[in-house]
Amino acid sequence: MKKVVQYTACALAGLMLVLGATGCTDQAYNSYDRTGEPYDYYLPDYVNVCDYKGIKVPNISYTPSEKDIENQRILELAVYSPFTKDVERGCMEGDRVVISTTCYVNDEVYEYLTFETNSQGEGHSFILGTNEFDIPQLEEAITGMKKGEDKEITFTFPDPYYRDILKSGKEATIEVHIDRVDEIDRLEDTEEFYEERLGTTREAREIEIRSNLQKRYDQYLQSYKITLTWQYLLDNSKLIEVPEKEYDEKYETMLDSYRSMAEDASVSLEEYVKDTLGYADIDAFYDFLEETAEQECYGDMILYYIARCEDLNFDDAYYESALLSYGEQYELTDAADVEDFLAYYNQLTDFQETTRYRYVQEWVADQAEVLEDVTTINSSKLK
Repeated sequence: MKKVVQYTACALAGLMLVLGATGCTDQAYNSYDRTGEPYDYYLPDYVNVCDYKGIKVPNISYTPSEKDIENQRILELAVYSPFTKDVERGCMEGDRVVISTTCYVNDEVYEYLTFETNSQGEGHSFILGTNEFDIPQLEEAITGMKKGEDKEITFTFPDPYYRDILKSGKEATIEVHIDRVDEIDRLEDTEEFYEERLGTTREAREIEIRSNLQKRYDQYLQSYKITLTWQYLLDNSKLIEVPEKEYDEKYETMLDSYRSMAEDASVSLEEYVKDTLGYADIDAFYDFLEETAEQECYGDMILYYIARCEDLNFDDAYYESALLSYGEQYELTDAADVEDFLAYYNQLTDFQETTRYRYVQEWVADQAEVLEDVTTINSSKLK
């Protein structure tokens, strides 16, 4: 069954990471004042949180290789190169290939690798052989396909998979349709090209490419420890009972949101979840809402339990930094202005809650032990 998830509570993955030190004592938990907070219950009755200090994670980093830089050069050359559109032969390295796809991971649609056909009958365009998706196995399987051809490809994500760290080493299936193949007569990689077309030297452009690649992958890796440590908590803690109040609030909020989407599309909710979201029927959609609300409560309770055990409350500097980071998208440079903006749209409370969530997740990640000799997610040393 095709399932497109728009609300994500952090999918439960099977990361076998090893945990070190012990967690919270009952005395530490009970000393925290929970008055007025969400989940103001005695949470050990609702969730059994595993030890959260000293989680072991791999040492993942990235340095651009010469092949990575060469791929970027090929992409630049292709922009300026003449080409023959819509050739009939099988595609080969260096061609511009246009594909439409649907990708599945664990029987759910994986949006990043799903490309729909547009009104001109074309999907995603890329230069074959340049490692567009960071999945060499996928490009190898596409090589040789012709326009109009369809193929189902099973592949394994690299480990680590920088773009989506939790997919590292996982198996996926992708249905590929070739919309078009263009043969590119690539220009020579010469000093003249860089000077005449890009207004720089070949060496200077290489330095810039290397810097840009490093920045891109640093962004991918910026929160990898948070992702892995939090996933460990989700995988190794245990839900005992779902709190009715918070569960109902989450369920109704999501349901209202989907009803609004259906109304905007001028269709019934049943039509919307079947035709747009791909559910077999409305009951399957309700099952999804129930599961999502439950998992969100589960994650929330883990967070509040740790926050209370460790008395974790972000300080003014952390909060102001979060405000300014959020305000960048609206060109707001004063923390008070950002707070006023959020208050005006009734989003301040949600923002404060999100900031606290992030603060606790970062704290847990900071307690993690990075194994310097382990560079993959699925290393046996983490099992």
